[in-house]
Amino acid sequence: MSKPPALELRSGAVLLYDLPELINYAGRGGYGVRFTVLLAIRNDSYHKEVGVVWRPVVVDGTSDQPDWQRTRMAYIGPLFDNIELWGGACSAMGPVVDYVELAAFAEMSGTQHWDNANGRNYRLKDPTPSPARPVAAFGIVAHPTSGSVRSFEGSASVWPYDLERQVDIVYSADQWRTVSVVKATSSGGSEFSWRTDIPAEARDVDFIARLAVGSVAFSTAAKARSYAEDAERSQE
Repeated sequence: MSKPPALELRSGAVLLYDLPELINYAGRGGYGVRFTVLLAIRNDSYHKEVGVVWRPVVVDGTSDQPDWQRTRMAYIGPLFDNIELWGGACSAMGPVVDYVELAAFAEMSGTQHWDNANGRNYRLKDPTPSPARPVAAFGIVAHPTSGSVRSFEGSASVWPYDLERQVDIVYSADQWRTVSVVKATSSGGSEFSWRTDIPAEARDVDFIARLAVGSVAFSTAAKARSYAEDAERSQE
């Protein structure tokens, strides 16, 4: 695997490897925010704590800003050379937010390393649908529910056209060697959701959310990744 350009340009032990997109959503329990994070970590020590500190921000001038949250990340595997890939999911219930402020850290051998955008912190913004981007989607690969299958599930937001809308999820769990399609179900308004079974050995799912409005189709590509529930690495 070739090194991403960002690793060539920055020094340090922590890198926000894949800048995620913020997803505001509406569920049965109310509103919330969620996003996934991937971190490239220099393996200075086997024993380490890796995570992100983050907070949702509302800029309407009236809402109290939530406290900073600390979420530990899980070890995924080697990336290349002496670099490891860590990742995880962050979520919280609350109001619809304008952005999430985020910084990544790793504590190794008594030293804390940060990637905080040179002290400015990262800002994750919601890919809200617009006429230029009518569909935005978020997906995850869940843990095996039995010995043979996992679930691939997610949600999509679409631009509120005054026509009948249909959202199909075109996906592949084997790098597009085989392709399947699942129809997303309307959750009310402009929100759609889906859930389907995939093989237990599948780790990542490439997918395209395809929105049909009358005879016109729009699409957006994304990837769903699986993460360990426990942030601790198992002893080999």
